[in-house]
Amino acid sequence: MLNTAGGNLAVLGSIEGEKRFKEIVNAKLPDVISPIRTVARMLAEEKPIKDILEEENTAWRITQVSDIQEIMR
Repeated sequence: MLNTAGGNLAVLGSIEGEKRFKEIVNAKLPDVISPIRTVARMLAEEKPIKDILEEENTAWRITQVSDIQEIMR
């Protein structure tokens, strides 16, 4: 019985943890998803990042391009 109660608390804790994780991810998602999508497209299409950014008509600064290049290393 103790194991069951503990198991239920662990499940409840993981559900609350998952909700909090989703809140954090959703808050940061716009800042994260665009670079990830750009890198994925660059790899899939085998194009330089600059070309893809120009095609997407993004107003990224050069530092953001270098940040993506740093992620790629």
